[in-house]
Amino acid sequence: MALVQFSLFFLFFLIVFNISHGLLHREHELIPGKTMSCCQYDPYKSQRNFPVIYCYKGSPKSLVKIWESAVLQMNISQDKYELYKGKTAREVLEEFESLRSYWSLNFLNWKSKDFKINPFNSTCFGIRTNEDYLITLNVIHLDYWRLIICVIGILIFYLAKELSGNSFFYYVGGISVGIFASFLVLVYIFSKMLPMQKPLILGVMITGWSLGIYLLQIVWGNLRMVAEMYPEFLMGYFAISGVSSFLVCYWKGPVTNPRSKNIIQWTIQGIGLALIFCSSNNQEAALSLDILLLIVYLTPISWVKRVLYYVWCQLI
Repeated sequence: MALVQFSLFFLFFLIVFNISHGLLHREHELIPGKTMSCCQYDPYKSQRNFPVIYCYKGSPKSLVKIWESAVLQMNISQDKYELYKGKTAREVLEEFESLRSYWSLNFLNWKSKDFKINPFNSTCFGIRTNEDYLITLNVIHLDYWRLIICVIGILIFYLAKELSGNSFFYYVGGISVGIFASFLVLVYIFSKMLPMQKPLILGVMITGWSLGIYLLQIVWGNLRMVAEMYPEFLMGYFAISGVSSFLVCYWKGPVTNPRSKNIIQWTIQGIGLALIFCSSNNQEAALSLDILLLIVYLTPISWVKRVLYYVWCQLI
């Protein structure tokens, strides 16, 4: 009898715990185009120590939606909020619990108010704040920027052979690589200025991407501060890097070795295929487009003419 009473009490405790846990961690379904508010008329407004979770189930993939994108927009008066992201509500809660257990710092989360998500995958966000806010999910059925990136990737892929032997592209590419390398040197220098580097590295290992993003924000903030306070020195630094890169390219001269040109061509074509793949959230469709592009490129023109001639004869 005592065992039965204990079992009933334990079952009652689990039910109450799950109900209270569900109330504290409220979950809402995001509907494209619908604005949701929190938490002016929420009966649990006082329970803001826990995140409010918003989930989007995602839409089915299709070729028509190859350049579709989705943006979650948040309208809040101040940046005093914490954002947690995951594929499911459970992952959001696990991230919230892990960060709350190891860190009590608010800078471990994104501070942007626009969040791009994959419209085809299930995505959940947890928002914890003491401020009232509005949140809207906007689905863009044809993202022109993604379409432009795809077109640029196709052009780069087909023009790679001409670009690999073009002197102007050689100098522009060399100068760009030199300036980018000098920018990486600046990032490395500012990263060395971060205090307590070993504890921060340990924190990155524990919390993953959250603290890493915070470190990047610090480095980027320092670079912006330098750009605002000393713009002439920064421009001079990049100008010297560009001139030095040009002199090195001029000293080496354009590439004349056929094998070197082939390597440059393949590299440019790889960049073009990567742009095509990254231009779509529908990775299967983007990969299929890359494969189709390779097949068309590698197929001899004589074969294409024969196929077209055969199709034309069948139609006649």
